[in-house]
Amino acid sequence: MPAILNYKVGIVRSAKAGPCRWITLAMETPTDGVASVSFFFHEKVPSSLGFLNSQTGFLTANLPAADFDGIYKVLNTEKPVFVHWRLDPDEHGLLSIDISTREEPLGEGFPDTSP
Repeated sequence: MPAILNYKVGIVRSAKAGPCRWITLAMETPTDGVASVSFFFHEKVPSSLGFLNSQTGFLTANLPAADFDGIYKVLNTEKPVFVHWRLDPDEHGLLSIDISTREEPLGEGFPDTSP
């Protein structure tokens, strides 16, 4: 799993898609041709989970707006954080995506005090 170096967060509204929050992750090391990952959190249920643009190395994940708070909290309070994805090998469609920490000590409290 590639480690996340840093992230950007924002909100956008468009005439066609409506309101959308987004988070873009930069990887410490590009992995499997992916240099950055963007999560787009839509009010309307997205029609697909996402895709990889293999020419730019940009992985897009379309998620429901309800997923924003949990993902933002992990990015804001944990370190290190990693991203993992699975792609359809034929069409580069996103099959799954997650962010997570490595094993951590029990009872570290809030805020996170692990190394």
